[in-house]
Amino acid sequence: MYDLVATAPHQPNTGEILIGNSFGMCLGGKGANQAIAASRAGAKINMVGSLGEDVFGDQLLAK
Repeated sequence: MYDLVATAPHQPNTGEILIGNSFGMCLGGKGANQAIAASRAGAKINMVGSLGEDVFGDQLLAK
């Protein structure tokens, strides 16, 4: 349920390795992002999920 976002100076070419400029984490994730987009398009949304026993699950419960 989290997006892990890294920025780099440009999109890497095939086989190129880049060092990122920054890294961040925010609520999201593929399923949540798609649910938000569908909701904004007018669909009725229900989302069911399960939290893992890891740092991401702990952070989500704390919010």
